[in-house]
This record gives sequence, C-alpha cells and structure tokens, in this order.
Amino acid sequence: MKRFLLFAVALTTFASASVPPILAQQAVNASSSTAAPVNVEQIISAFTAKETEFRQGLNQYSFKREAIIQTLGLGGQITGEYNRISQFVFDDQGNRIEKIIRFPMPTLTELVVTQEDLDDLGGIQPFALETSKIGQYNFTYVGKEKIDELNTHVIDVAPKVVPD
Repeated sequence: MKRFLLFAVALTTFASASVPPILAQQAVNASSSTAAPVNVEQIISAFTAKETEFRQGLNQYSFKREAIIQTLGLGGQITGEYNRISQFVFDDQGNRIEKIIRFPMPTLTELVVTQEDLDDLGGIQPFALETSKIGQYNFTYVGKEKIDELNTHVIDVAPKVVPD
C-alpha cells in the first residue's frame, strides 16, 4: 500500500543545519517564478528538527486515551462496540507503559479486532518525521500555499521503501 503524506510547513525561523542535497527535489513554482528561490534542504532541516523536539517533549507527559470502535447498522444504530480506556504513565525505570482503566467485553460481531489492532491501540503512534529518519523518505517540493494568514510550503513525502 502506498502512502503519500503532504506536509504544509509554516515558515517562521530556521535552524542552520545541512541536509544532503539528494533528499530534496525542487520543483519550479509557476506562481512565484520571480520570488527568491526556496531552500528545500533548509525547510526540511527546520521541520524535522521541530518534529524531533515534539517527539522528545511527548515523552515527558502522561495522558489518558479512550479508544472506541463501533459498527453501525441501518439507521445509524450501533450494532457492536469495542471500548478501551487507558492511562499512559511512566514506570520506575522511566519507560512509558499503558495501564488499562476500563475494558468491557467487546460486542463487535461484524469485524474482528486483531492483535495488530490491539498493538496499535496500545501504542503511541503520532507520525513525527524526525531528523534521524529523513533518509528513509523521498521529498518533493510542490510549491507555496497560503492557509488562512500563514504562507506555507507544501512538500510531498513518501517512504523510499513501501511496506507490503
């Protein structure tokens, strides 16, 4: 399955770090051909530095998560439910662990929750494109886009190796 991710990166400040030139391909943006050239490597470097900082910050917090999966029948009636409430905390060694607070017997009959699904529900899956992982992705600069009052850059990101 191919996954393509689209990132809109707000341009505020940039860290001065270098990214190998093969990581980014600059596309010509017809609407801003007279504007200053875009330094895609610098954008990727700044973005991934902030993503790395985000991931490290996330490791300082505990939180509660409620996962609800429902199947719906005719008229929008709930025909089955999977409900799991967990608290994510740290153990004595500083490792994040999940403590299940509430987990009533699931009533799903139209689908099966697999072990892989349970692993996904039990983990922390925010996609953070960290500096250490940029070599695993291809970046293509798409252009500039204004979102509300923010001038942003749009970059297509795709894994170099697509999992089966």
